[in-house]
Amino acid sequence: MLIDNEEVVGLLSIAEAINFLEEFFASDEFITPSRKYIDLKNEKIVFTCGNVKNGAISGFRAYWQYDNKRKFTDHITVIVDNKKNNIKGIITGNNLGLIRTGAIGGVAIDHLSNKDSKILGVLGTGLQAKTQVLSALCTRDFKKVIVYSRNPKSVLDFINDISKATPKSTEFIGANYCKEVVTIADVLICATNSKRPLFPKEWLKPGVHINAIGPKGITEHEIGLDVLNYCDFIVTDSLIQVHDYPTKTLLSLCHLYNSVIDLKNVVKENLKKNKRKENDISLFYSVGISGSEVYLGNKILDKLY
Repeated sequence: MLIDNEEVVGLLSIAEAINFLEEFFASDEFITPSRKYIDLKNEKIVFTCGNVKNGAISGFRAYWQYDNKRKFTDHITVIVDNKKNNIKGIITGNNLGLIRTGAIGGVAIDHLSNKDSKILGVLGTGLQAKTQVLSALCTRDFKKVIVYSRNPKSVLDFINDISKATPKSTEFIGANYCKEVVTIADVLICATNSKRPLFPKEWLKPGVHINAIGPKGITEHEIGLDVLNYCDFIVTDSLIQVHDYPTKTLLSLCHLYNSVIDLKNVVKENLKKNKRKENDISLFYSVGISGSEVYLGNKILDKLY
């Protein structure tokens, strides 16, 4: 069975994806190695592979990466039924990945942010920012969403687009400056392509939770080392991936590097009740856990079989 990019949106809502991934992390019935880069001289093919549901389902996602850093947008995800020993389905396009990344961010916000969080801050207005915001609104009753981008028109377009899919009680505000967002946010989504830190640690509100989605390299990063070192704890969706990048990330220089918490353990142990204090600053370090697209793709296919 072949499912194209547009069909994915109609078959998998953000709210469903959050529930499915909550189930995924809680089950711990998966094998999810770090992504693999196949070097073909002028291009790399990137694979994320996974075995889920205690081996009943496996598969991979593949996308292309060129020397000029451009990524091929039409990803492909293959789901294999290991009980029947055949390919169960193929999903094309990047919508599955966008929904997956946003929904994992939603799981993180649900378990890591203060329950009474009312103001959602957003830095960035791209596709990743959109799914992160939609997921955040599924997990917390935010009264305000304040958005900043270097392009004011992008902010207006983003608010116009996303407000159509959210409750009318939510107020959307465009900010003129990054500081306007960071200093008041109870939950802060950073989803930009910035190669320089977006803000200093002094701007952060006590008790804020941060979802960090953008660049994380040692020389190019949207979150600075001062912020990483300022956090009380850092959580990631894949510890294996954090420790197995081809080149070091900025996180490797942070004093919490060897104490980063795996999201699956947070979900199982309910960290928000057991460990988080009201003024603690937490950060979700999104790296993309292999196998999560396979898990969600299988859920889509189950609707059609």
